[in-house]
Amino acid sequence: MITLTLAEIAAITGGALTSGTVTSGTAGAHTAPPVPDMSDMSDEAGLEAAGAELEAITVTGPVVIDSRRAGPGSLFAALPGEHADGHDFAAAAVANGAVAVL
Repeated sequence: MITLTLAEIAAITGGALTSGTVTSGTAGAHTAPPVPDMSDMSDEAGLEAAGAELEAITVTGPVVIDSRRAGPGSLFAALPGEHADGHDFAAAAVANGAVAVL
């Protein structure tokens, strides 16, 4: 198993990190890992600290394309398929323990 942070994965894939709510019609809504309260900081400092918190999250489990196989520390790669779109199962993967969705 190769352990990577979300910042490293974003750099490798050419992506960008965002946090927010993952929703699905059947699985409900799940939010990304909480970011500490930074209400006493300026907006710029708060965004910088939240970004550092997100970048530090580490994928310690497998990369999976089936949300049912997601577990603690995994990364769910939401792929479009012929009969189903993996994006529809992002909330289920997070509920099963995935730390991020690609």
